[in-house]
Amino acid sequence: MKTSVWLPLVGAITWAALLIPGAVYVPIGSQQYTGPDQDFTPNVRSTLVQLNGHGILILVALPLVLSCLAGVFLVVRSPVAQWAAWVCTGAVLAGAVLGTVTFLIGIFVMPGGALLSVACTNLHAHTFGRDGGLRTQPPGE
Repeated sequence: MKTSVWLPLVGAITWAALLIPGAVYVPIGSQQYTGPDQDFTPNVRSTLVQLNGHGILILVALPLVLSCLAGVFLVVRSPVAQWAAWVCTGAVLAGAVLGTVTFLIGIFVMPGGALLSVACTNLHAHTFGRDGGLRTQPPGE
């Protein structure tokens, strides 16, 4: 596999993997709560897990699962597998858009989706060439 394919793929998987500890440890949102003496404590910075519970980790792990699946499909290098890799990439990007509106994680998912798009596009270019015709031999041979 060419560097122009595996480098963005590894970047996407790494980025998606870093989202999980980020959701647990990095303060992302603020919440207000009432103390025992009925005073409001404004702008307490909280992590995604503190705001939404541990169940949110399932949603945060989805980009990692989809990125790994796309990686498997990109390694296979058949036309059907490339299509499946694009489906996984589209799901990551769709999750990024939806996540921006709902749980504030979409903006953090978007770079991984963009890197997956680069990997899929580069593999497509290496497999089919610039003219769109299927290559029988890898470039450089």
